[in-house]
Formats: sequence, C-alpha cells, structure tokens
Amino acid sequence: MSPAIRRIHFQTGSPFFGTGLRGIAVDDIRCVRITEKTRNILIAAQDPRVAGLIQQYLLQTGYEVHCEYNLDAALERMIEARVDLLIVDGEMPEKVLGNFVEAAARVKPGLPMIAVGISEHEMQSKTLSAFVSAFIEKPFSISDISNSIKETLN
Repeated sequence: MSPAIRRIHFQTGSPFFGTGLRGIAVDDIRCVRITEKTRNILIAAQDPRVAGLIQQYLLQTGYEVHCEYNLDAALERMIEARVDLLIVDGEMPEKVLGNFVEAAARVKPGLPMIAVGISEHEMQSKTLSAFVSAFIEKPFSISDISNSIKETLN
C-alpha cells in the first residue's frame, strides 16, 4: 500500500468491492478496520408474494438476501453458501414445515431461524421450537421482521 493512501472507504454495492463487507476503512498504512460484515439471509417460502416483500425490504436495509421457493434448493444453498439466518414460511403444511426445519438444523447446526406466519404456541405443539429462534405471527409488519432479525443476529 502506498504511504500516500491514508483513508479509503468503499461502499456496499461497489463493483470493485464484492467481499461481503459493508465497508472498510484504512486508518493508516498498517491498520485495517472492518466496519461491518454483510449478513446473508435465506428465505425459504412457498408464497413468493410475502417472501418477495420481505426480500425487497431486507435488500434495501443492506442485507444480502436470497429466496428459494423449492425447499430442496434452499437446503442446497445452505450447504453451498454462507447463510447467517434462515427465514421460514410458517404457512407450509405442518409436516413439510417440520421436516424442512429439522433438515435445515442438521445441515447447519446452530443456524438461527425465524418462522413467519406461525405462532409460538403452534410451533410448540409441533415440537419445533427447539430449532426456531423467533416466531412472527400474521398479521405482521416490516418492523416486526426487522426487530426480530436484529434480536436474532445480535
């Protein structure tokens, strides 16, 4: 690095900066400070309307977001790519939801999961609460999702 370079800041979305970091600041020649790492969120859903709205909001707030409408494809993405949080459509049939959440927990042990559109009471009756970090009941607002994501990731 040239001694003339004292401070550089790259913004998210720069075509020259695709490492998954929100920004990087060079404070001096030998010290690099990472300001924030972009979080990768996977939405596994059967309803593209709700998932699309959630994805659009999360992209605008700086998250890297992918939607999968095929649950096998969602599991493959979890194996192949970095996923920091899984948002699951709670409107899936009970058996499908249960099998998917358990498979996701086996693929990525410890991965935080949020179930959207299902109550904690319903999840407890399905014995899936051991895998799911947060529950968001319908009707919900974007702020409900945002708050739940912040709590789950921090």
